Amino acid sequence: MKKIIFKALTIGLFISVSACSKSYTCACTESYDGAVEQYSNKTYEEIEGLEKDEAQQQCAQGNVGPQNLYGETWGINCELE
Repeated sequence: MKKIIFKALTIGLFISVSACSKSYTCACTESYDGAVEQYSNKTYEEIEGLEKDEAQQQCAQGNVGPQNLYGETWGINCELE
């Protein structure tokens, strides 16, 4: 009987912890603005198994810049969607 109760509690704990984490989409936009050309490129990455605050922190690690050099600007901006 103790084994059944222990297994039920373990399964219940697993379900409650996994219910808090979802799948999030991190969208990163790379942009370049130069004297001759301009472009923007958007990429997506799935983040799974984390809570929203943790997913936002992981997504924000992709942010770069903007970098300015000789009148050209380049950067990457990442946000959860």
